[in-house]
Amino acid sequence: MSVKAFILIEMEPKSINGAIQALKAIPQVKSATPVAGPYDIVAVIESKTYEDIPRIITKEIQAVEGVLKTTSLLAFE
Repeated sequence: MSVKAFILIEMEPKSINGAIQALKAIPQVKSATPVAGPYDIVAVIESKTYEDIPRIITKEIQAVEGVLKTTSLLAFE
């Protein structure tokens, strides 16, 4: 069984396209979609445990160039 989280990402202007490609290269990122509104990208990640989620966010997603801030939503289903 895997766990899923939705990551709402705020980006620096003009860095969205490159960030989408970088995010999709992370094995746990199942999708990365540009959106309109207060966030610039919504990424869906899957992991084996909830305990892995913070590491994926802080060590991999937040390391992508242009990422300013992330907000995480953990799925319970």
